[in-house]
Amino acid sequence: MANGNIPSYLASASPNPATNRAPWYKNTAQSYAGIFLWIAFFDQLGGTVSGPGALAMANLAIAFSALICAGLACVVLFYLVPGLLGMKTGLPLYIVGTSTFGTKGGYFLPGIFMGLLQIGWYSVATYFAAMYVLKGLGLDDYAVSLFGEGKQFSMVFVLVALVWGYVFAFIGALGINYVARVATFFPIVIIVMLIVGVISASGGLANYDRKQAARYAFVAANMMEEQPDAAGATAVREKLDIPGVELEQEQDAIISGMALAGFLFIVQMVVGFFATAGAVGADFCSNNRNEEDVWLGGLIGIGLATVFAGGLGLLTVAGAKGLLLSQLDQGGVTVGQLADYTYGGALPVVSPMLGKVMLLLFAVGSMAPACFCSFIIGNSLSTMLGSEKTRIPLTLGGATIGIILAALGVAGNLAPFFGLIGASFGPVIGAMIADYLLSGGRWAGPRAGVSIPGYAAWALGFLVGILNHPWIGVLPGWQIASVYSLIVGFVVYLVLAKLGLEPQVVQVPNLSLAAAPAGGDESAAEGVQGEGQSD
Repeated sequence: MANGNIPSYLASASPNPATNRAPWYKNTAQSYAGIFLWIAFFDQLGGTVSGPGALAMANLAIAFSALICAGLACVVLFYLVPGLLGMKTGLPLYIVGTSTFGTKGGYFLPGIFMGLLQIGWYSVATYFAAMYVLKGLGLDDYAVSLFGEGKQFSMVFVLVALVWGYVFAFIGALGINYVARVATFFPIVIIVMLIVGVISASGGLANYDRKQAARYAFVAANMMEEQPDAAGATAVREKLDIPGVELEQEQDAIISGMALAGFLFIVQMVVGFFATAGAVGADFCSNNRNEEDVWLGGLIGIGLATVFAGGLGLLTVAGAKGLLLSQLDQGGVTVGQLADYTYGGALPVVSPMLGKVMLLLFAVGSMAPACFCSFIIGNSLSTMLGSEKTRIPLTLGGATIGIILAALGVAGNLAPFFGLIGASFGPVIGAMIADYLLSGGRWAGPRAGVSIPGYAAWALGFLVGILNHPWIGVLPGWQIASVYSLIVGFVVYLVLAKLGLEPQVVQVPNLSLAAAPAGGDESAAEGVQGEGQSD
């Protein structure tokens, strides 16, 4: 490809110089820890508002083991190679991805595709903000949506979602620097709230009985399905313990214990949540000095943060279930509380007064994710489709779709959404890993046109990754399809590349030092890597 045919997004790219690099604890670890401190990560790890999930399948020890394994999987499989590519080249994802998907293929993967997926994340941020603002103000009856919690239409919820959504979409398009300053300090508030929440719930942990809590939750969920207004009714132990109350086969299986399924379900939830964030490790780690920074930033900001936020979230839900079991005979427990396995539902149980304040703060905590998502929407789409002048209209257009999904409650069903995200970006990262290894642990540079190995890896990996989605149903929802999709992407790219289907590398003058030179001459590449490793 002649230099005159180089896409503008490549021609204008510039590596982050060594003078702008900093230690891992000043950038990568902070950025990733903030992602896991978002309530959308740990709210539904244990289950949903209408019934139990992983926390009913497995005991707390297994759940914590799953979080540890999930954190390590995120670091080693989903983050490490993109992070190393970013550190070695100083370039963001949409540039280093052109080696795997091509100069023309890079427009969509990972460029535009990342922006489109951020629309989904924006809908999640808007949904949680609207819901917890209303609940924090004591307006629980209005915190419902057509396809989300409550399965009812609420104009108040829609209006809150609209106002919140457009305000922070506009801020994300214009004032991301101000939001970044707030986001630097607000995670400390979230950490304090997680600690306060688990301390408040600690009194119920001794009374927590996984099997009994799960059985009562399923009975309550079935009652609510038959009578939607039963959620606010007082739960009576005698009705819950009636021998004649039959549960579905799957519900009985969960109560009996599905330890492996619960373990895998937590892993699937975590890696699905993390998939896109892992890919942008290239962007985050372009600010790192060396490989040690990449590793430490990942182990602390991802691995430790996963166990901390996820673990305290699950402990709080378990403690809330224990408190409800101990209070059941006192007449103050509702059917809806028994069924609800979310972190947001647990807070008012463990601390009725403080819980509402914490819900408001968690709503405010969704501000930074919302603004960053809207910023990425505008940045990705304007870079690939238009120009800087189109950033605001593209941001608001993408945000509008996200707001609609939030207002309808579609964004409240996190397990399928996390799975879809994992299926979408798992094979992207798998293909990048194969490309990285085949290139000798370096960035090969942009490849001409559309890369057949890259796109075939993504397509086949995506098809495997969605096999456990409720709309497909080939695999049960607890299968780690996001990991399978990464493996398929890796294998497909590796095979097709070995068959000689990789396009030729394009020489881009402004990126020449960042790419591994052809013909085995590594002097230039070593120079760039040396810059990245300088203190």
